[in-house]
Amino acid sequence: FNGNNITGSDAGELRVYFDGNSGSFLPAFCVDLTDPLNHGINNDVKNILTPENYNPDNGIYAEWLMDSFSVQLGYKNTSIGTVASYQGAGLQLAIWETFYDLYAPSSTAPYNLDYDTPAGAPDTYAGTDMFFYDRSSVNTNVNEWYDFFVKELVDEIDNGFNYTSSGKYVVAELVYNNEEVQDLMTVNPVPEPSTILLFGIGLLGIGAIGRKKATIK
Repeated sequence: FNGNNITGSDAGELRVYFDGNSGSFLPAFCVDLTDPLNHGINNDVKNILTPENYNPDNGIYAEWLMDSFSVQLGYKNTSIGTVASYQGAGLQLAIWETFYDLYAPSSTAPYNLDYDTPAGAPDTYAGTDMFFYDRSSVNTNVNEWYDFFVKELVDEIDNGFNYTSSGKYVVAELVYNNEEVQDLMTVNPVPEPSTILLFGIGLLGIGAIGRKKATIK
């Protein structure tokens, strides 16, 4: 992180195991832009929050995206593609965009969300505000998935956004060797865990993401 961009970052849907329980796993997505993501090692769980407590303005919208479109929770759309890593990367990028840049419902569509208009229309992705990513660094299907997820959220907000949190999802704040690492939005583990082990499902390298460090907690 150089004050403006984070380079060489990964995006994708994660698979996490709590307290060494490798017999079952839960899906997860990153919600930080700057803290490192530790693969294949146990991280300590510092705190468990609801997405709405973690980010009072936009947590509920990010939760809706995960609940509606997670690969591991069963969402498929073969008109865009069947490669899970592309879908997961697109959803991760849309979740970051929602956490950091969404202004809703006080503003008008697209609520400060940055995405390309449908195929055939001019390219409208500007990559401004708190979050952006280098669209040229990823497969076209990742961009298509990202645009689809953000457009679906815009449509949902336009239609009144009737989603109510079920309490199924949480944000786990993590530390490793007493240093903060990536916080994860995941399915609520019961009982509350003390450690988390995470693996990426075909994580894809993204050329550059982020614009400046935000304090959302």
